[in-house]
Order: sequence, then C-alpha cells, then structure tokens
Amino acid sequence: KVDNFTAANLAKIETQWPRIKTALHLTISLVNSFGFTNRALLSNNALIPIAYYLKTKNATASYLTSGSEASDRAEVLRWLSEALLKRLFGSMGDTILAAIRQEISKSDQPYFPKTTIDQRMAELNRPMTFSDSEIEGLLDYGYSDREAFLVLSLITSDSVGAMPSHVDHIFPRSSLTVPKLRRDGLD
Repeated sequence: KVDNFTAANLAKIETQWPRIKTALHLTISLVNSFGFTNRALLSNNALIPIAYYLKTKNATASYLTSGSEASDRAEVLRWLSEALLKRLFGSMGDTILAAIRQEISKSDQPYFPKTTIDQRMAELNRPMTFSDSEIEGLLDYGYSDREAFLVLSLITSDSVGAMPSHVDHIFPRSSLTVPKLRRDGLD
C-alpha cells in the first residue's frame, strides 16, 4: 500500500537494503535451483515469504549448497509447491503475507517454520492440507498445464537439484501417443 511508504519505513528499507538485496538474490537463486521458471511460478507473491525468511535468517550464498541446510531447502520447496497449488495468494494476499511474516518473525527455530505457517493458514480458513478430491484434481493436470511441475516437485526426491525442470524427461512425450501405447499393449 502506498500509505506504507512513510519516511520512517523508507529509511528502514534504505538501512537494511544490503540484507534485503542479498535475500532477494538468494531467493531467486534458490527457486531457480529447484527448477522453477516463470511458467511454474503461479504467484510472484509466493517469493516474498521466502525472501523474508532468508533475510531474517541472515542467509548467505552458502545456504544454497550447504549440506546442513538441505532439509531446510527441501522444506521451503515443499511449502512453495503447496502454497502455489493451493493458490494461497489468490485472495487476501496482504492478510496472508502479514500472517506468514508474523510466523517467521516469532519463530525461534533455525529452519523454515512451515508447520506453524500451515497452522496459521488453517486459522485463516486457507488450509494447506489437500482433501481427497483436491488430490484427484492434482492428478488431472496434463503435460502442458502450468501446475504439472508443481505436482511433480511434491512427488519426486526432496533433494535440491533433483526437481524436474522438464516434465517429459522420465517418459518422452513422443513415446506416449495412442498408437505407440497400443503397440506396447497398453489401452
């Protein structure tokens, strides 16, 4: 909101700009390392909590490759994929961002507070769990759907760098035509 750009807030931004800039760069590098492109990133707002978390954590470039941070990166990836699939930032965006910021700010854990964020989203009637019917809906996404990458990111290895950046590398799309499937005895 324009009203938030007071002289005091702008002074805070200016003072903290080096940390903010580092967090923004790390966020983009992290999400890119997961294999995300602008096609799979259904909401740019989903990057804001990650950047805020990395800023709060005083993360450095080593966060992107450190073995001791691998499970934390996997937790960030899981949260991001779920948040995008649940369309978390579709409405009430400012309320959602403020609530997530509060959860990150009050967390004294050395890792991404996905559990407490999920609990807070449930309190705001934005549950991060998937019902059976929602899971069935996820399975209906096809090759050209933007959400296909997100679904694959949840069901493949949690290790950073193992995320599929191209959804047809396991089974090439060209081998999944009806004639070829029938030839191979599949209906």
